[in-house]
Amino acid sequence: MSRWIVVDDTDPEILYSGPWFQDVGSLNGLGNYGSPYQGTSHGIDANGNFSYSFQGTGVIVAGSVLFPTSSKSPVSDPSWACSVDGSKIPTNPNTIAGNRLKLCGTEGLSDGPHNITVEVTSSDQHTFWLDYIRYLPPPGVNSDNAPLRIETSDSQISYGPGWKTYNGQLTQQTGTTLSFVFQGVYDLRQTLTDLSGASLLWLGFYDNSLPSAATTATYSVDGVKPVTFVLDGTAAQVAGAVQYNLPFFQTPELPPGNHTIQVVYQGDAQTAPLSLLFFETNEGSNGSVNTTSSEPKSIPLPSRGSSESIEATSSQLPNPLPSISLTTQAAASNPGLSSNLSKSSSTGATIGGALGGLTLLVSIFVAILYRRLHTKRRKIPQFAVMDPFYLEPSPTRRSHAAEETPNQGRDVVSHSSAPANFKHGRLGAPVARNSQIGRNALGPRGPVGSYTVSIGTSSPPLQVTELYPGEVQVRDEDSGLRSHDGIMIVQDLPPAYVLS
Repeated sequence: MSRWIVVDDTDPEILYSGPWFQDVGSLNGLGNYGSPYQGTSHGIDANGNFSYSFQGTGVIVAGSVLFPTSSKSPVSDPSWACSVDGSKIPTNPNTIAGNRLKLCGTEGLSDGPHNITVEVTSSDQHTFWLDYIRYLPPPGVNSDNAPLRIETSDSQISYGPGWKTYNGQLTQQTGTTLSFVFQGVYDLRQTLTDLSGASLLWLGFYDNSLPSAATTATYSVDGVKPVTFVLDGTAAQVAGAVQYNLPFFQTPELPPGNHTIQVVYQGDAQTAPLSLLFFETNEGSNGSVNTTSSEPKSIPLPSRGSSESIEATSSQLPNPLPSISLTTQAAASNPGLSSNLSKSSSTGATIGGALGGLTLLVSIFVAILYRRLHTKRRKIPQFAVMDPFYLEPSPTRRSHAAEETPNQGRDVVSHSSAPANFKHGRLGAPVARNSQIGRNALGPRGPVGSYTVSIGTSSPPLQVTELYPGEVQVRDEDSGLRSHDGIMIVQDLPPAYVLS
């Protein structure tokens, strides 16, 4: 199964020769066949040409016509001549003004590479407008990465009861359904940093000879909660003519893979029908459809059934065009919520990211601070304390001391069950230390170690206690204000007196 590939006038593979210029928007609203494809056109008001190479069995060139032929002016101005591989192909004279009109085309080409060339002749500054080229690739060629036009006869479209052929397909039966399996793809021709998903566009028509009262229908992609869109044929009644190629809805950009869309008609025989001319897949962000077109001009219109010569690929959009976010069913139930949810999700992600980053920075700061303090503490030199006081235990004193090796991390705990005799002025045993200044409880760690030195021949052995870095205890002989070196932490103990 082959589907037409659409090549916009802005495609760099189209080779222009002559004073061509690009237009955006000025042709919107011309005629009753919609705005130019993607809202853009290439024009020339002098002699020139363009060419395009493709691989396919058919090709069609479409453009906008401002100066149609008539009985008074049977020769087109501007005029054009088309050829494929050097052989001329038929051109289409147009008796109406409008966009997306077929200028020339052919089918039945051999399966292989071809080149189409269009020679333009213009006088009186009448502008020739190119809208797009579409070609039919041979069977088996992968066209998933290109913008496609999908006709109503496509084998992947399943029609429920109630559909009939009428300028395409049309239904006026309540509850009629349609399903279609299609590909959500990425445009691989863009840079890898600018990939974006494809969307599906439904284009239909309103006939002024049919009921026009507003009604609704729904669409759902991959089983997500249906989105409602409005059908209103008033525009056709006001214009007094058929309005072709109206986009009824457009899906959001979809990830790669198969997707299924289901549409359900909710009107009846007294309301505007649901119609389908063709589907169109747009390649990512380049698939946006112009929404600024004005009302159609009052011009002669073709009779019903003449739409075969119409190259309709997009049109005026309802504002806003119904769409659905496939990531949330809340947005699906109300299309107006989609943008709000998107903004909310973006804000939430921003706040979450900021909080996460702040938490990480705080954690790093705390880790660095802890490491610096720990390193600084280890670098402070150890100090020895000479305690000139001696605790002489009574004969009945019992000692319960837990012996620990230096640096093992437990205090030596001594206590007595009998009164002790205190003598003032002697050098003696180490004084138990507190781990925290101002508290009476012993800390979780004990002295680093102890050793004995002699000071002169008249002095008894001096017991020196080596405490943890920066912490010492000093027992003074009397009360009063003491001044200590700011490097170490000193705990002053009250004077000890001899019991009488």
